[in-house]
Amino acid sequence: MAEQGRGSGRHFGLRLAALGAAAALACAGGSGAPQGDDPGAASGARAAAPGEPGQTKTPASQGPFPTPQELEDLTDAPAPDFSDTRAVDVESWTLEGPFPDPIGELPIRDPDPFEAVLIEASTARAGLLVASESMRCAARELGRFFVSQGGLPGEALQRYVLGRCGATGTGLNVGFFHNATPPDASPERVLEVWGSHVRRMVNEQLGPGPRAAGIWYGRRGVESLVLLVSAPRRGRLVPVSAVPGKDGRLRLSGEALRPVESVNGLVNRGRLGWDECQAVEGVQLPRFELVCATQKSDEIAWISVSAREPGRLLGHSLHRVLARPSGGDARTWRRASYGPPAPVVGPEDFRVRLRDAANGLRAELGMEPLVLEARESVTAGRLAPFYFASGLGMVTPAYADLVALGLMAGWEVKGTIRDANLGAALSLSSHDLDRWLAEALALPGMRSVLFDPEHTRLAVGPVVGADPDAPYLGAILASYALFGEEDPTSLRQDFYTVLDRAYDARGLSFPRRERALEVAAQREMTRIQMGAVTPAEALEIVGHEASLRLQAPVGAWLMEGTDLEHMRPPDALFAENTAFIAAAVGHYQPEGWPWGRTLVILLSAPESTLRTARAERDVPAKLH
Repeated sequence: MAEQGRGSGRHFGLRLAALGAAAALACAGGSGAPQGDDPGAASGARAAAPGEPGQTKTPASQGPFPTPQELEDLTDAPAPDFSDTRAVDVESWTLEGPFPDPIGELPIRDPDPFEAVLIEASTARAGLLVASESMRCAARELGRFFVSQGGLPGEALQRYVLGRCGATGTGLNVGFFHNATPPDASPERVLEVWGSHVRRMVNEQLGPGPRAAGIWYGRRGVESLVLLVSAPRRGRLVPVSAVPGKDGRLRLSGEALRPVESVNGLVNRGRLGWDECQAVEGVQLPRFELVCATQKSDEIAWISVSAREPGRLLGHSLHRVLARPSGGDARTWRRASYGPPAPVVGPEDFRVRLRDAANGLRAELGMEPLVLEARESVTAGRLAPFYFASGLGMVTPAYADLVALGLMAGWEVKGTIRDANLGAALSLSSHDLDRWLAEALALPGMRSVLFDPEHTRLAVGPVVGADPDAPYLGAILASYALFGEEDPTSLRQDFYTVLDRAYDARGLSFPRRERALEVAAQREMTRIQMGAVTPAEALEIVGHEASLRLQAPVGAWLMEGTDLEHMRPPDALFAENTAFIAAAVGHYQPEGWPWGRTLVILLSAPESTLRTARAERDVPAKLH
């Protein structure tokens, strides 16, 4: 009897984008229009303030984040189980090749009879389906593994096959059909008999939307096998060599297939390191161009490119690229190891072992340890099965967004959240923590979760298979950076540094700092943090005080956002007559909002006639 099957990817990750806002208040004759929001790409998973673009402000004011009650309602359903999701586990595997030269999805040449069926389907789905050289390579390598091992490999090796073959998709669907055939049956004869089955598999298992695909025919003993692979295409990547230039930089350019508000990239560096790719200025979305700095001694380096669509906080994967910085062949995959075998016996054991293992690796990087957030971890543990089930297509995809935003909110985290990263990984066929770490740390996204030096709190939501004959180990993680006891003087200087760049870009000189007003602004910032006044009340107080002190019209603004880098100063600040400036920087937590917000009180004023007269009076006579 013929058997058909299907497999899918097991690695998950979501990101948010940062937004900053400025609000203006006119004082003593000063003027300033409210400033718009300034969206920008973020290095970590972040969230925007209530009322910013693309969000629906709920009555509870929690913005786009689900309430704790909504998260509780989700977990009322029975938790999914992943015991039937199995893979053939190997420690290493050597690919046979040949491999396409560039990274990218180039159409296949000289198709065989089975590939002709795929091309026929691509003609019927013109513009959506590409039968590519890279996916032809992936189908061949996975088919050879299936013939040799009797099944499909795990996610790590599947991902490696895709990357080494030059494919850039971030998920993989695998369909197969096999049955006994006469030993002397030619591929053409097998296709003649199986034609209807193969065409149905192609039509039913490719999935909707733009995709890249490949198909392979082979034999295993008395059986013949047809294996179909496909991956979603969310963007077009310009074909490029996997070997970076002499400076170690790999330039990736392309275009998202749907409208996006931002595109960013992360790249692995060394055993544990990661870095952000730099966006080339002047490239208009949905086109993008990123420069990713690899470490030249690395045999391989994964690069993850993600994008955020308009009106959404969560980003999605656009491309995944396997670079070869050292220029080697890199045809052999080996499972990474970050420590001795560490069998996990349950969810709580997983949490503690993972925290300790992560902190050991952070110590190697010179970072302070992560603190496990116990109550948030309980919430994460309840939500984790639904997140993975959503990624595997077992429940509605909306669950993944709900879970991700719920954990990003960090309702149970102790302290005021400044920033958060989120990632998840599922390791099949094992209960070993080291194997889970090998899967999780393969890509830069999870490295950014565990090895961001500013993130010091961790929530862990494990899923641990109870059946010893069908083990699996997964976890969704959220790491948090908290607002702490930052030095207000240092924060103010950081803001002035950002502001100075804005003045330089306009060819203007930075105004003089008004020290007395800085003291007054900082006093009101402290009162905001104590809950004595609202930000708007504080701005009115200090603006009025400034106008009386200077005897001049004063511009007063509130700026807030996730960080200083993503705030856009008000345009009125750069008026030619601005002579004095004062600022205070701190944070506050809006009512009903799960995160804190970086807050700036900003004052500006023109030269005052009275002040000028006083300054001239106080200048000592010039000595001759």
